[in-house]
Order: sequence, then C-alpha cells, then structure tokens
Amino acid sequence: MPQTIGRLLTLVSLLLALGAMTQSSEALRNVKIGDPLPPFSVNGLDGKTYDLAGCKGRPLLLLFVRPGQEGSVTALQTAQQIAAGGDRAAVTILAVSSDDQAGDHYRKVSTDLGLAFPIALDPKRKVYGDFGLVVTPTTLLVDAGGVLRFELPHLPPSYARSVGIHLDLLRGRIDQAAHDEQLKQIRQERDAWNDMFQTRLAFAHTLIEEGKYQDALVILEEIRRQRDAVQVAAELATVYLALDRLDDAAACLQPHLEHEPMAPILNLPLARLELRRGHDEAAERHLNAALKLSPRKGPVLFELGRLHERRGRCDLAVECYRKALEEVYGASK
Repeated sequence: MPQTIGRLLTLVSLLLALGAMTQSSEALRNVKIGDPLPPFSVNGLDGKTYDLAGCKGRPLLLLFVRPGQEGSVTALQTAQQIAAGGDRAAVTILAVSSDDQAGDHYRKVSTDLGLAFPIALDPKRKVYGDFGLVVTPTTLLVDAGGVLRFELPHLPPSYARSVGIHLDLLRGRIDQAAHDEQLKQIRQERDAWNDMFQTRLAFAHTLIEEGKYQDALVILEEIRRQRDAVQVAAELATVYLALDRLDDAAACLQPHLEHEPMAPILNLPLARLELRRGHDEAAERHLNAALKLSPRKGPVLFELGRLHERRGRCDLAVECYRKALEEVYGASK
C-alpha cells in the first residue's frame, strides 16, 4: 500500500510538470509583441551607457543572459556570428545580465568569444523588473522604432535560423510572406522537438520512480543543455537529492526560483532540499507556499505530513496524509 501511494503521488507530480509545459512560453510578463519597449539604461563593461533611445534607428537584438549557463553562451555565439556577418551597421546588438558579480566572468567570455558587441549589467534588476523577464536566455528582436517584434525564450530548436529570419524581415531583406513561410517550417520542426522533449522528460521521470537515478541523470542533463526549463530543473533536483548531491540540487533550482518565484513546481523540490539540510522552518515555508500556488496539492501535502511527523506533530501529520490521499485518488478518477 505505501508503494502504491508513493507511485500515485509521484504521478501527480509528473502531471503537474507536464501541465507546466503546455503553458505560455512567453519570456516577458510586462511587454507583449507589438508593444513599445520600456525605456532602459544599463552600464556596459566597456564603461559606456546604453539606452533605448541610443538603440533606435535600426533593429535591436537584445539578449538577456546568465553566467555559467550553456544556453546563454550559445546565444552570445549566435549574436557574434551576426555581428561578424559583414553588415554590422544594419543591427544593434546588446547583451544584459542581472548578476552584479559577473563582470569579470563576462569580460573573459567576451575575450574568449571575440565578441564585437557590448555586455551590460543590470545589478538592481531594474530592466528585468520593468520587462517582467521570466527566463534566461531570452532573445528580443526590436524594430528600428523601438517596438518589440519577436521574442525567443530559452534556446528553442533552430534558434540561430529563427533569429536570422526575424532580422532579415526587420532589415527589409525579405517580405512578410517569405518570413512566414520560413517560420512555418521551423515551427513544424519545433513542434516535433517539443513532443520529443515531453516524451524524454516523462521517461526520465519513470526512471526516477524506478530508482534508476544515474540513467535519469544522463537524460535530464542532456535535456537541460538544450532547454533549461523549470520542470527540467525540478526533476534534476530530485535526482541530485537522491544521489546526495545537495549543492548541485541547490544550484539548478536557485536561478529558476529567482526568475519564477511563483512556480509551485520549484517550491516542492526546494522544500525537500531544505528538509535534507535539516532546515525544517525553511522547508515548511516552501511547502506552505506550494500549497497556496499549486493546483494539485497531493505531493505537497504528503511532504508536509512527513515534516509534521518528524517534528512530532502527529495530528497535523495524519490530517495532511488524509488530504493527500483524497487529492491523489480524486485526481486519478
């Protein structure tokens, strides 16, 4: 019976994760396609100030990146290929990071990659906040009038091709019909990739359920290199915790928690991490937050019951277990 309950609770967690994949993939909460970009001003590592007014007059390729993230490096490399394409005057390129400790890191990256465009820091996260940025890397393509025309969250399949096609339209090299036709082909490829992404993530989850953590780790780390999505981080943290790699679990969760603090799928693995560290009060805060935010509360109630049981709150533990069972059996009908 306990194994059956555990499997049912795990299934609910998987359904939550897969449900998150069907939500909007928009990168920004405060700016929509077709809106003027909010005014911004950032300080470049070269000592210069870069603002929206200075970027108008030609298309802007604006990258939001994070240190130590493979997808961010790929985005920077793609931008450099565009900058080195012989038509640098036709587009402005700017990269922005919110990590105020990353100056030395990005100076080295800029040198190693031979970047011909500036990287700026947003240490108080003002630009991130004004834009409502959700994920990194995020690529924005803005027309010469300062209007947001395209956004590319994460690092989707055919990323470089998509950026190139969008820029060709903004620079007048192709018309709207040619742009749409080329994008149609890319979307078909992307849909196929997303199907594979969900299938592989579900398979990794099955391996976790079976206790095959090393096999799941190989799949999840490969997926994460292609798409550092919140549900991947949650599953990967589960594996790291099972392998007693607590620091790795924290490292893969924390960046997403900064950008998506309202995601219940993060609060649950983070609570499990705090439980492993013996930080019961912090774990309880994360579990209570997950209870408020999560549409499916079974797995959260189960962990909260374990916490109450560990702290000698037997009545509260029994109540949580009872509610968890009701939630799971109700969800399985």
